[in-house]
Amino acid sequence: MKKYFFKTFFIFFIAFTLTSCSDDKYATLTTYLSTIDNYYKSMILEEETSYIDAKENKNTKLFFNRVSENYTFTNTATIFFESINSNKNIDKSIIFKDSIQICNALNNKKMQYYNLNNILSNMANDISDYMNSFDANTFKFTYDKNNSKTLKSIDDIYIYDDSAKQNYNKFSAAFSKYIKEHPLKKGKVKLVGNDLMNFMYTNSNIYTKTIGIYNYINTYDSKKLLELFKEQKTIISNTITNIDNVKSSYDNSSNEYKTLQYLQNTFIKLNSVIDTETRNLKSNTSVNISEVTNSFSDIAREYNNYLNSFNTIVFNK
Repeated sequence: MKKYFFKTFFIFFIAFTLTSCSDDKYATLTTYLSTIDNYYKSMILEEETSYIDAKENKNTKLFFNRVSENYTFTNTATIFFESINSNKNIDKSIIFKDSIQICNALNNKKMQYYNLNNILSNMANDISDYMNSFDANTFKFTYDKNNSKTLKSIDDIYIYDDSAKQNYNKFSAAFSKYIKEHPLKKGKVKLVGNDLMNFMYTNSNIYTKTIGIYNYINTYDSKKLLELFKEQKTIISNTITNIDNVKSSYDNSSNEYKTLQYLQNTFIKLNSVIDTETRNLKSNTSVNISEVTNSFSDIAREYNNYLNSFNTIVFNK
C-alpha cells in the first residue's frame, strides 16, 4: 500500500463516472475528465488484484469495500489516507470536491458560467493545506499484508517515484490538452498554469522526501539533499523565466501583471531559501525544513491570487 502515498497528492481531480456529463458542447472537458476516470479505474482494478489477499488487514479491507461499493471514486483518496496512515484519521476529502463541482456544473443546463479559476485555486490551497498538515512523525504505511512499520531508510521514501510520475503525467497531459483547446485564454493560463502544476508535483514530492530523510535518518544523506535542492532550483529558474514571458502579454498596470509579479517574487524568495539551505548543508548546519515548506505555501497562496485575477471562463460559448 505504500505506493499510494504520493498518488494521493495529485488525485485532486479524482476519477468519477461521467455518463451524465456527455453534452456535446462540453466535449473537450468531458474528454479530459474521461481520461482521468479511465486511468484511475484501471489503476484500482490492477491494485485490487495485486492485493486481493491483503483484505484481512482492517484498513485494507475498508479500502476495497468502499472502492467496490462506490465507483464514482469521490472518497477513494480519503480511504488511501485512512489505510496508509492508520494512526491518524486524516480526512482530506475536501481536496476532491472540485471534481464534483465540475460534474454538477456540466449537468446544470441553467448554469451558463462556471469559474475554472476558482477550481484551480481551491486545488492549490488544498495541496498547501495538506502539506502543512503532514506529520512525518506519525506517518506509517502498510505493506506485505498485515505488516506495518515507520519509514526506516531513504529507499522507503524513494520507492514511490515511478508511480507518482506516471500518475502526474496522465493528469498533466489531459490538463495541457484542455487549456490548449479552450477557445478562451489562448495560452495565458497554459504557460504558468502547467508550470505551476509541474512545480507543485515536483516540490511536494521533494518536500516529503526531505521531511522523511530529516526525521527518520539520524545522519541524513547530505549529497542526496543537495541533489534535490539542485533539482528545485532548475524548476524555479524555468518558472521565473516563464512568468516573465507571460507578463509581457499584459500592461504593467493591470491586475494580471501585478499578480504575476507577486507570484514571481514568491518563487524568487523560495530560490533564496534553497540557496540558504544548500549553504547550510555544505557547512554541516541543520536544514530549516519549515522555512522551505512555508515558501511552498506562499507559492500556493500567490497562485490562488494569480488565478483569481482572470475573468470567469465561459464554457458555453
